[in-house]
Amino acid sequence: SALKRPSKAISDFNRAIEINPESIEAYTNRAITYRFIKSYRRLCLDLQTMKKLGAQQVDDWIKEYCK
Repeated sequence: SALKRPSKAISDFNRAIEINPESIEAYTNRAITYRFIKSYRRLCLDLQTMKKLGAQQVDDWIKEYCK
């Protein structure tokens, strides 16, 4: 699972985003991984990108992690 090998997961999600920069799913998965490793600045950047791409229900996470 992604949370057992977070650096590998992030690398995989980075590659997915390179291939499809509008993949909300890839940003979501990477954001979850950033949250797991407590990389809140990067998490916040992904949340903001997800919102710009039209992701639903990210506002609560943005309020919590993008201070």
